[in-house]
Amino acid sequence: MATTVDAPGQDTGGTVARPVWSLERAMHRLWADHAIWTRNYVVGALAGGPDAEATAGRLLRNQDDIGNAIVRSTERTTPSSSLGC
Repeated sequence: MATTVDAPGQDTGGTVARPVWSLERAMHRLWADHAIWTRNYVVGALAGGPDAEATAGRLLRNQDDIGNAIVRSTERTTPSSSLGC
């Protein structure tokens, strides 16, 4: 079942608005990357590989990327008053 999202004050006929779809695709990619970097770090660290530290750095950067994407999406789509700020 497809998710339907209408922009405030607009009737899009129940289709998913492009910004919502773009955010969903971006978050999917970021979380897929997170899973890959987590796996690479665990394998490298358990094997005592020389690249474990560099992989850990990349994994942490991916967490920052996810956080930044969430912040940017809320800044664009949600007034700060509705966030309880």
